[in-house]
Amino acid sequence: MPSDRRLVAIACVATVACAAPARAQTSAAPPARERAPALVKWGKWGASVVFVGLTAQGISRHDAADAAYRRLTGYCRTGGSCVLGPDGTYADPRSEAFYQDVASGDRAARAWLIAGQAALVGAVALFIVELSYEHGPGNIPYEPQAYVAPGRGGVLVGMRVSLRR
Repeated sequence: MPSDRRLVAIACVATVACAAPARAQTSAAPPARERAPALVKWGKWGASVVFVGLTAQGISRHDAADAAYRRLTGYCRTGGSCVLGPDGTYADPRSEAFYQDVASGDRAARAWLIAGQAALVGAVALFIVELSYEHGPGNIPYEPQAYVAPGRGGVLVGMRVSLRR
């Protein structure tokens, strides 16, 4: 059994010794990235606010169309004439007015919601564009030293990190 532990320890040491350093562990500094332009940095938030506003307006228009539909169905249930004429419109002018309120409210709600979705697409696009620009402080350089060694009752695995100033 002790020979198995030694083989595991040797395999671990060999793996760590032969591993190439990761990109963040190399001493070469990554290429400097520029900061996002103000249009991207603040535009994403502006587009998000526009999305919320347009969507809220669309919801409001949709609710108004629903109220107009309830007025139409209430009018029809309480004895109003809701017979359709040969051209597909209501024969009663009051019923037709209720229906026109419903139709115009639905068209307005659709337009507001589509505009809100377009603003959302713009906000998402700006969030994605900003990902290609630098964020926060640069990488803090350090040189980690990993080790694997046989120890009492098992294998010791560790890492020493020395921060440079």
